[in-house]
Amino acid sequence: MNDSIISQTDTLLVAIDPEQLIAQTSSNWLIYLLIGLIVLLLLILFFVMLNMKMKNSKEYQVKQRVLREDQIDWNNTMYVFKAQEIYNQLKVVCHPDRFTDSQQNIIATDLFQRITKSKTNYKELLKLQEEARTKLNIN
Repeated sequence: MNDSIISQTDTLLVAIDPEQLIAQTSSNWLIYLLIGLIVLLLLILFFVMLNMKMKNSKEYQVKQRVLREDQIDWNNTMYVFKAQEIYNQLKVVCHPDRFTDSQQNIIATDLFQRITKSKTNYKELLKLQEEARTKLNIN
């Protein structure tokens, strides 16, 4: 009975050879490394193609053209929040429906359209506010 236990233990020890275990582990490590590199290369390729697609889109090209032509009034950007307050006031006061006289209605319609176009332009809204005071007698 003791002989069978010893022989099973001997075969178990022989079956787990440390050199084979090291060889298997190192080959598995190399395979995992190669798979990781392939995945990394595929991700890089995906993002490069996505970037190329974005640069070819019309929206991106329009944004770039606007920035190149410098149509943004950088001096006026700090007044955007102040412009909102004046815009809200003018859109109520200068609305064409408030004027029954046809001549004032035409003036108010023109002013209202210009106010709407200049929604975020603080300096232009100040000019339109003065024009509304003089032409429509608004205080």
